[in-house]
Amino acid sequence: MSVMIRKLMAITATVAVLSTAEAYGQDPERNGAAQARKDRDSVARGKDNGGMQMFSGIMYVTVFVSDQDKALDFYTNTLGFQKRADYKGTEGSRFLTIALKDQGFEVLLWLGTPGRAKATPGVGTLFIESDDLRKAFAELKARGVKFLEPEPETYAFGLRVTALDPDGNPVALRQRRQ
Repeated sequence: MSVMIRKLMAITATVAVLSTAEAYGQDPERNGAAQARKDRDSVARGKDNGGMQMFSGIMYVTVFVSDQDKALDFYTNTLGFQKRADYKGTEGSRFLTIALKDQGFEVLLWLGTPGRAKATPGVGTLFIESDDLRKAFAELKARGVKFLEPEPETYAFGLRVTALDPDGNPVALRQRRQ
């Protein structure tokens, strides 16, 4: 196994440990996560691979949907994303991306099997941050968005609530503790 693959696996495992701790409302610095974060940060800064940083950023994350037009309408008109790319591909495929204003990476809305992520309160296929989650929740609820929780809940790192997109994909909405 190459050094690069081993490092990518270590970073993936670290992200999983940190995400799992946060999903269960735990402090990610507990349960060995502090060392995992230190190791991940060391690799990310290039200290573990001869000083060379392998990656410069995230380009896309994928949300699988059953209807790209319906998903585009939900994410742009309901959640406030902007359409970034919309290209017809070969064999009838469509490359459709969205992003928040001034966001560095895009969300690819790709035809596939939607709702594969288990709809678990506090966890989503996509995490979106808000400066005023209670206000955003009220506005989205008025627009007919369905949620897993009856209202935003306080957890160790702030407020959270989980919305469902038209395909049942969980979208975690968060507000950091201030």
